[in-house]
Amino acid sequence: IGRQIAALPADAGFPLLERCSSEIAAILDWETPGAFGYQLAACLRRLLRGERSAIFRWEGEGLACLGSCNISASEIFAEGFAPNRELIAARLVEEEPFAAVRNGLDTVCIPVRAGEGVPCLLYVDSEATASRLRRVAPEDLRAIGFLFGAELRTVLRLAELSRLKAEASRIQAVNDLTEEGRLEVWGRSAAFRHCLERARVVAATDAPVLLLGETGVGKEVMANFIHRNGGGKGPFVAVHPASVSETLFENEFFGHEKGAFTGAVTRKIGLFELADNGTLFIDEVGDVPMNMQIKLLRVLQEHTFMRVGGTKEIRSSFRLIAATNRDLAQAVREGSFREDLYYRISVVPLTIPPLRGRLEDIEEIVTAFIDYFSRRYGKRVPLPDEAAFARLRAYAWPGNLRELRNVVERAVILHSGGPLALIPAAAPARGGTKAEEDASLYADTPTLEVLQRRYIEHVLKKTGGRVCGPEGAEGILGMKRSTLYLKLRQYGISTRDSRT
Repeated sequence: IGRQIAALPADAGFPLLERCSSEIAAILDWETPGAFGYQLAACLRRLLRGERSAIFRWEGEGLACLGSCNISASEIFAEGFAPNRELIAARLVEEEPFAAVRNGLDTVCIPVRAGEGVPCLLYVDSEATASRLRRVAPEDLRAIGFLFGAELRTVLRLAELSRLKAEASRIQAVNDLTEEGRLEVWGRSAAFRHCLERARVVAATDAPVLLLGETGVGKEVMANFIHRNGGGKGPFVAVHPASVSETLFENEFFGHEKGAFTGAVTRKIGLFELADNGTLFIDEVGDVPMNMQIKLLRVLQEHTFMRVGGTKEIRSSFRLIAATNRDLAQAVREGSFREDLYYRISVVPLTIPPLRGRLEDIEEIVTAFIDYFSRRYGKRVPLPDEAAFARLRAYAWPGNLRELRNVVERAVILHSGGPLALIPAAAPARGGTKAEEDASLYADTPTLEVLQRRYIEHVLKKTGGRVCGPEGAEGILGMKRSTLYLKLRQYGISTRDSRT
């Protein structure tokens, strides 16, 4: 504080400054930016003997309150405070303090620069009949702004460090998976082992991968498996388009430069840049807005982009893995997904089979989940008997692995002795009618997609792998050759025809 006072203009009022220094020095220990902002606003109110005080800055497209005293956040952003907000927004870009009577209130606004040009504003008001605000000289207000600006740099640095730490933790949490995420003992069925082997092969390349499968089959975990078994040293960055506002897509993916738009007071690193030398995983890629699809396609082709408001091209060597539970080929035909982007992201399509298509894996998966949740919740629970496993295999599992995980976790949490109650929420009741028992016999009926894959494999087996001609699979199936080749690539079916 002594060095800050020494740097003040010669005409600064030292009696007021001494009180200002004493008030700031008396701030108690704090742990969060909000706690510090409140104490700093309280110092400002006492120093200028006002009734209400607050500290503002630009954040995004609007005002953000860093701390307030005797005025709540709901009051600040209520309709009645709108004229004051307009005044604050106007004075943020000024350099001189402002003092006037507005709506019966003595109001003081002191613009300050809190490091690297970050605009902030000290706000104090009071009833005009009892106020002492107008007695403060302009040079004293400037001096107060100088000292408070120095303190604001502290809280803004803390806020930025907290943000960067949270961002790093998010990326690290995805990159360094938890033990649950590393559960790769998904089973040994032929359907899944074939899928896993293809994933290992493609992991050694940097080719884009399109993961197909129903909700809950483990597409993000499979994407992590490919990332960990690849050669990239960068992070695994996951994004879910449905959770991103359409207006913020470009900013989220590309980032922005400082000053690119109102409120862009710092540079933001986008997802493309964060995933450099690593993997960018786009879950439910079919939800990417059409106006962003062409921009995404260009980045995938060139691996270069510019931040919003930037002029310098940035290169990012990320590997793309996309996932969807939709029929993207149908979306292309309907015009809701770009055909060129579809072919760009589906260089290697990989279909993860649903749980009902590999029921023989249930015992191994359940055992692994029980082991994990037992240690997580500090419980000792017995393994299910064969009758319990048989009931689980008789269920269709519409929610796939996610539903099975929830069933096991719920059973472990609620277990208080005796056999483990692994009961799916929609499982048919025991001792039901004959119709219910007959229905349970077909609970593992495959989907139409699985049936189609199996039938194509069956026909190819009969034709000895031949595709073309009336004696080939296209003639027997009555399917156009181009459509059949697309299906073969989608299902990962190999034939003796080199064109597949």
